[in-house]
Amino acid sequence: MNRYQLVVPEHMHGSKLLPCLSKAYPLAPDMAFRRALKNRDIKVNGQRVADNCAVTAGQLVEWYTQWAPAEIPILYMDNRLLVIDKPNGISSDEQAGEQMTLTGLLASQLKLDMPPRMVHRLDHQTSGLMFLALTEEAETALVQAFRQGQVDKRYTCLAKGEMPRQGDTLRAWLRKDARVARVQVSDAPAPEARVIVTEYRVLSYQSDCSRLEICLHTGRTHQIRAHLAHIGHPILGDDKYGDRAFNRFMGAGRLMLASTGLTLRVEGLLADLDGRSFSIEAPF
Repeated sequence: MNRYQLVVPEHMHGSKLLPCLSKAYPLAPDMAFRRALKNRDIKVNGQRVADNCAVTAGQLVEWYTQWAPAEIPILYMDNRLLVIDKPNGISSDEQAGEQMTLTGLLASQLKLDMPPRMVHRLDHQTSGLMFLALTEEAETALVQAFRQGQVDKRYTCLAKGEMPRQGDTLRAWLRKDARVARVQVSDAPAPEARVIVTEYRVLSYQSDCSRLEICLHTGRTHQIRAHLAHIGHPILGDDKYGDRAFNRFMGAGRLMLASTGLTLRVEGLLADLDGRSFSIEAPF
């Protein structure tokens, strides 16, 4: 039996118990929480609870379960860096209220004294390949490589409908609105907007969707999701920028977007990995 603890954060004050736990432990299935509740294996401030009560900021929630997170797949590891396959539904780094993060899980899995260092990120709902540094020197080298465009990034996604061309390079402008955690895309320059370049190639057509390979020439927040939605072909499973009704009709339970290819073009500390490619198949 595994034991997990959560101190209810301020922004979850007044939330129901099960949604609070689901937010804090995004990889755990709802059934694990419901079974723990049914079996009275959840305590709030030391008292067992039998229903989905509201929680208060600062309360200690303990729950006991047979569930444990699966190990993060590791494609490559040396004494400088990792290449891993991030599952969807978990944040790359610490987010408010989440008890399980990618770096924390990896530190536990690999028995590291210090968590791996983030050098780039994938959205909470996006799965796939990521580099993580194990040393300060590797962190500096990888961050520089991403900033200088020395990392070729390939993604696979399912987009609504049939694309107008077999392939194209799209150019637009993206503005981030941190207040609502969204971005806006426009066809012309706009105040505080930054240029985005998104290249796509159609791999196949299936079930009212296009399977695309995406090459990012710029790496802005939510770029692929927002850019494809802007041209009328949102990613299947994207409720933020996409078509919720279509997602429900297609039974999409996750965002159909994955990082499926990374290639380094580097010198210096990581020169032995110059030209090295890592790839996986999309899990959809």
